[in-house]
Amino acid sequence: MPVTHVQVLIDPGHGGDETGAVASSGLRESDLNLDVAERLQRFLEYRGVSTLLTRTDDYRVAIAARGELAQRVEPDVFISIHHNGGPTTPTREPGTLVFHQVASSDSRRLAGLVYEELVTTLSSLDVSYAAGSPPGAVAMLNDSGLDYYGVLRRTDGITSVLSESFFLTNPAEAAVLESGYVREQEAIALGKAILRFMETEDAGTGFLDSRTFEGPGSGTGGIAGCSDPDLL
Repeated sequence: MPVTHVQVLIDPGHGGDETGAVASSGLRESDLNLDVAERLQRFLEYRGVSTLLTRTDDYRVAIAARGELAQRVEPDVFISIHHNGGPTTPTREPGTLVFHQVASSDSRRLAGLVYEELVTTLSSLDVSYAAGSPPGAVAMLNDSGLDYYGVLRRTDGITSVLSESFFLTNPAEAAVLESGYVREQEAIALGKAILRFMETEDAGTGFLDSRTFEGPGSGTGGIAGCSDPDLL
Protein backbone atom coordinates (compact mmCIF):
# COMPACT_ATOMS: atom_id res chain seq x y z
CA MET A 1 0.00 0.00 0.00
CA PRO A 2 1.25 3.55 -0.57
CA VAL A 3 3.14 5.21 2.26
CA THR A 4 2.74 8.86 3.18
CA HIS A 5 4.11 11.21 5.80
CA VAL A 6 3.88 9.99 9.39
CA GLN A 7 4.93 11.73 12.57
CA VAL A 8 6.91 8.83 14.01
CA LEU A 9 8.64 6.00 12.13
CA ILE A 10 9.35 3.11 14.52
CA ASP A 11 12.16 0.74 13.55
CA PRO A 12 12.25 -2.66 15.29
CA GLY A 13 15.90 -3.63 14.90
CA HIS A 14 17.05 -6.90 13.29
CA GLY A 15 14.58 -9.57 12.12
CA GLY A 16 14.54 -12.91 10.32
CA ASP A 17 17.85 -14.76 10.56
CA GLU A 18 19.44 -11.57 11.90
CA THR A 19 18.34 -12.17 15.48
CA GLY A 20 20.56 -9.68 17.29
CA ALA A 21 21.39 -10.58 20.88
CA VAL A 22 20.01 -13.83 22.28
CA ALA A 23 19.45 -14.41 26.00
CA SER A 24 20.50 -17.65 27.69
CA SER A 25 16.77 -18.40 27.95
CA GLY A 26 16.46 -18.25 24.16
CA LEU A 27 14.68 -14.87 24.08
CA ARG A 28 15.72 -13.19 20.82
CA GLU A 29 16.36 -9.49 20.50
CA SER A 30 14.60 -9.31 17.13
CA ASP A 31 11.36 -10.62 18.66
CA LEU A 32 11.66 -8.34 21.68
CA ASN A 33 12.35 -5.30 19.50
CA LEU A 34 9.19 -5.92 17.48
CA ASP A 35 7.02 -6.46 20.54
CA VAL A 36 8.17 -3.21 22.17
CA ALA A 37 7.79 -1.38 18.84
CA GLU A 38 4.18 -2.55 18.49
CA ARG A 39 3.44 -1.46 22.05
CA LEU A 40 5.00 1.94 21.35
CA GLN A 41 2.91 2.25 18.19
CA ARG A 42 -0.30 1.61 20.14
CA PHE A 43 0.72 4.11 22.84
CA LEU A 44 1.35 6.88 20.30
CA GLU A 45 -1.62 6.13 18.02
CA TYR A 46 -3.97 6.25 21.01
CA ARG A 47 -2.69 9.78 21.64
CA GLY A 48 -3.28 10.90 18.07
CA VAL A 49 0.28 10.52 16.78
CA SER A 50 0.55 8.90 13.34
CA THR A 51 3.09 6.08 13.12
CA LEU A 52 4.53 3.42 10.84
CA LEU A 53 6.73 0.37 11.51
CA THR A 54 9.68 -0.51 9.29
CA ARG A 55 8.78 -4.19 9.75
CA THR A 56 5.67 -5.90 11.05
CA ASP A 57 6.81 -9.51 11.37
CA ASP A 58 9.92 -11.66 11.75
CA TYR A 59 11.80 -10.87 8.54
CA ARG A 60 14.95 -9.00 7.67
CA VAL A 61 14.87 -5.47 6.30
CA ALA A 62 18.14 -4.06 4.98
CA ILE A 63 19.52 -0.95 6.65
CA ALA A 64 19.38 0.78 3.26
CA ALA A 65 15.66 -0.02 2.93
CA ARG A 66 14.94 1.29 6.42
CA GLY A 67 16.70 4.51 5.53
CA GLU A 68 14.93 4.80 2.18
CA LEU A 69 11.55 4.33 3.85
CA ALA A 70 12.42 7.09 6.31
CA GLN A 71 13.38 9.44 3.50
CA ARG A 72 10.10 8.67 1.70
CA VAL A 73 7.74 9.24 4.64
CA GLU A 74 9.78 12.11 6.16
CA PRO A 75 8.81 11.48 9.79
CA ASP A 76 9.28 14.06 12.50
CA VAL A 77 10.97 11.35 14.57
CA PHE A 78 12.69 8.07 13.68
CA ILE A 79 13.42 5.68 16.56
CA SER A 80 15.25 2.38 16.15
CA ILE A 81 14.50 -0.01 19.01
CA HIS A 82 17.21 -2.41 20.16
CA HIS A 83 18.29 -4.34 23.25
CA ASN A 84 21.97 -4.70 24.00
CA GLY A 85 24.28 -7.69 24.22
CA GLY A 86 27.90 -8.53 24.87
CA PRO A 87 30.25 -8.55 27.86
CA THR A 88 29.05 -6.60 30.91
CA THR A 89 29.93 -5.83 34.50
CA PRO A 90 27.38 -5.36 37.32
CA THR A 91 26.20 -1.79 37.91
CA ARG A 92 23.91 -0.04 40.38
CA GLU A 93 22.02 1.74 37.60
CA PRO A 94 20.67 0.66 34.21
CA GLY A 95 23.26 0.34 31.43
CA THR A 96 20.92 2.09 28.99
CA LEU A 97 22.47 3.67 25.90
CA VAL A 98 20.71 5.96 23.43
CA PHE A 99 22.67 6.85 20.31
CA HIS A 100 22.07 10.11 18.46
CA GLN A 101 23.27 11.62 15.20
CA VAL A 102 26.53 13.48 15.66
CA ALA A 103 25.53 16.50 13.56
CA SER A 104 21.95 16.97 14.80
CA SER A 105 21.10 18.98 17.91
CA ASP A 106 17.49 17.76 17.67
CA SER A 107 18.64 14.15 17.61
CA ARG A 108 20.83 14.82 20.65
CA ARG A 109 17.92 16.37 22.55
CA LEU A 110 15.62 13.47 21.68
CA ALA A 111 18.28 11.00 22.82
CA GLY A 112 18.58 12.82 26.14
CA LEU A 113 14.83 12.65 26.66
CA VAL A 114 14.68 8.97 25.72
CA TYR A 115 17.55 8.22 28.10
CA GLU A 116 15.90 10.20 30.89
CA GLU A 117 12.54 8.45 30.55
CA LEU A 118 14.06 4.98 30.19
CA VAL A 119 16.32 5.33 33.22
CA THR A 120 13.46 6.68 35.33
CA THR A 121 11.37 3.65 34.39
CA LEU A 122 14.12 1.04 34.65
CA SER A 123 15.32 2.38 37.99
CA SER A 124 11.90 1.62 39.47
CA LEU A 125 12.33 -2.10 38.73
CA ASP A 126 14.00 -4.52 41.13
CA VAL A 127 16.75 -5.71 38.78
CA SER A 128 20.49 -6.36 39.09
CA TYR A 129 21.66 -4.29 36.13
CA ALA A 130 24.82 -4.58 34.07
CA ALA A 131 26.62 -2.34 31.58
CA GLY A 132 29.23 -2.74 28.90
CA SER A 133 30.29 0.93 28.83
CA PRO A 134 29.21 4.13 30.60
CA PRO A 135 25.45 4.58 30.05
CA GLY A 136 23.97 7.74 28.58
CA ALA A 137 23.01 9.59 25.41
CA VAL A 138 25.95 9.56 23.01
CA ALA A 139 27.03 9.80 19.37
CA MET A 140 28.95 6.73 18.18
CA LEU A 141 31.30 7.50 15.29
CA ASN A 142 33.12 5.42 12.72
CA ASP A 143 36.76 6.03 11.83
CA SER A 144 35.67 8.65 9.28
CA GLY A 145 33.93 10.72 11.95
CA LEU A 146 30.45 9.83 10.66
CA ASP A 147 27.65 8.12 12.57
CA TYR A 148 28.63 4.49 13.12
CA TYR A 149 25.11 3.11 12.96
CA GLY A 150 23.74 2.82 9.45
CA VAL A 151 20.17 3.74 10.37
CA LEU A 152 21.43 7.03 11.79
CA ARG A 153 23.60 7.76 8.74
CA ARG A 154 20.85 6.87 6.28
CA THR A 155 18.25 9.03 8.02
CA ASP A 156 20.26 12.22 7.58
CA GLY A 157 17.99 15.25 7.87
CA ILE A 158 15.51 13.34 10.06
CA THR A 159 15.62 13.48 13.86
CA SER A 160 16.75 9.92 14.60
CA VAL A 161 17.92 7.91 17.61
CA LEU A 162 18.73 4.29 18.40
CA SER A 163 17.83 2.96 21.86
CA GLU A 164 19.49 0.09 23.73
CA SER A 165 17.30 -0.06 26.83
CA PHE A 166 18.32 -3.30 28.55
CA PHE A 167 21.18 -5.80 28.28
CA LEU A 168 19.53 -8.96 27.01
CA THR A 169 22.70 -10.96 27.73
CA ASN A 170 22.45 -10.11 31.43
CA PRO A 171 20.30 -12.97 32.82
CA ALA A 172 18.63 -10.72 35.40
CA GLU A 173 17.50 -8.25 32.74
CA ALA A 174 16.49 -11.00 30.32
CA ALA A 175 14.32 -12.51 33.04
CA VAL A 176 12.27 -9.35 33.60
CA LEU A 177 11.94 -8.86 29.84
CA GLU A 178 9.83 -12.03 29.72
CA SER A 179 7.16 -9.89 31.39
CA GLY A 180 4.63 -8.09 29.23
CA TYR A 181 4.34 -5.48 31.97
CA VAL A 182 8.03 -4.59 31.74
CA ARG A 183 7.90 -4.40 27.94
CA GLU A 184 4.86 -2.15 28.20
CA GLN A 185 6.66 0.13 30.65
CA GLU A 186 9.62 0.36 28.28
CA ALA A 187 7.31 1.30 25.40
CA ILE A 188 5.54 3.90 27.53
CA ALA A 189 8.89 5.44 28.48
CA LEU A 190 9.85 5.70 24.81
CA GLY A 191 6.46 7.20 24.01
CA LYS A 192 6.67 9.77 26.79
CA ALA A 193 10.09 10.86 25.55
CA ILE A 194 8.82 11.29 22.00
CA LEU A 195 5.81 13.31 23.16
CA ARG A 196 8.05 15.53 25.29
CA PHE A 197 10.30 16.09 22.28
CA MET A 198 7.34 17.06 20.11
CA GLU A 199 5.44 19.14 22.67
CA THR A 200 8.06 20.78 24.94
CA GLU A 201 11.50 22.36 24.87
CA ASP A 202 12.86 19.97 27.53
CA ALA A 203 16.59 19.38 27.05
CA GLY A 204 17.03 15.81 28.31
CA THR A 205 19.90 14.44 30.41
CA GLY A 206 22.67 11.87 30.43
CA PHE A 207 24.78 13.35 27.65
CA LEU A 208 28.24 11.88 27.06
CA ASP A 209 31.13 12.90 24.83
CA SER A 210 31.07 11.23 21.42
CA ARG A 211 32.87 7.91 21.04
CA THR A 212 34.61 6.21 18.14
CA PHE A 213 33.64 2.58 17.67
CA GLU A 214 36.55 0.21 18.16
CA GLY A 215 36.72 -3.41 17.14
CA PRO A 216 34.88 -5.42 14.46
CA GLY A 217 31.38 -4.44 13.44
CA SER A 218 28.34 -6.59 14.00
CA GLY A 219 28.23 -7.83 10.42
CA THR A 220 24.52 -7.02 10.23
CA GLY A 221 22.64 -4.84 7.83
CA GLY A 222 23.40 -6.55 4.52
CA ILE A 223 20.76 -7.20 1.88
CA ALA A 224 20.93 -11.01 1.55
CA GLY A 225 17.67 -12.65 2.58
CA CYS A 226 15.93 -9.33 3.22
CA SER A 227 12.37 -8.21 2.60
CA ASP A 228 11.78 -4.62 1.56
CA PRO A 229 8.86 -2.52 2.79
CA ASP A 230 6.48 -1.28 0.11
CA LEU A 231 7.45 2.18 -1.13
CA LEU A 232 5.80 4.68 -3.42
